[in-house]
Amino acid sequence: MINAGFIKSKIDYVREQVGREVIFYTPNTPLVNTYVNPVTDTSFNQTTTANVILARIHWTNDEQITATPGGKYFVGDCQIHIDPMYQSIAEVAQTEGGKVVVDGHDMSITKIIPVGASSINRIRIILVSMGARP
Repeated sequence: MINAGFIKSKIDYVREQVGREVIFYTPNTPLVNTYVNPVTDTSFNQTTTANVILARIHWTNDEQITATPGGKYFVGDCQIHIDPMYQSIAEVAQTEGGKVVVDGHDMSITKIIPVGASSINRIRIILVSMGARP
């Protein structure tokens, strides 16, 4: 029998030993009762929240291509693994135009993949650089 708690504890231990901190920036959209034009109204300020999360980081090279029966695709500049409790933060950063800073590089999220058997014990996030390649 597989002990899901034991496996997750080992994954968490490895992340604590080899992981580094990444920063998820998520936008905070102010709630207003009236229409606000963000171009002309200077009082409209969209703020961001910074969430520092421990992640296992894997940088890929520029030629990292994966071949599948459906064709070839680029797998991203960087992959990180985080604890599943941070999945909602990653989803907000992906859908609301946030970013992730990994080793000083601004990255955007292209894919969020829950991983694990028999239960989800980590989240793999595929990132691409928002500027020059790392």
